Amino acid sequence: SQVVNSSGCPGGCTTYPTSCAPPIKGNVSYTTGEKIYHVFGQEFYEQTKINPAYGEVWFCNEDDAIAAGWRKARN
Repeated sequence: SQVVNSSGCPGGCTTYPTSCAPPIKGNVSYTTGEKIYHVFGQEFYEQTKINPAYGEVWFCNEDDAIAAGWRKARN
């Protein structure tokens, strides 16, 4: 288990961070391996599922996602 504080998990949360819902979803592309994050309200946010076994994580803010090497989804 990891600590989730008001700034979340800077490197990405492997468990759903209820303290910052709705969290940003860090998704790994199955075809390219690219790390892409989705924010609430984007086209594919709701259907994006996070599987920590594939290196996917949640973030509490975009700055953390970007600092960890993720890019924002285009849609």
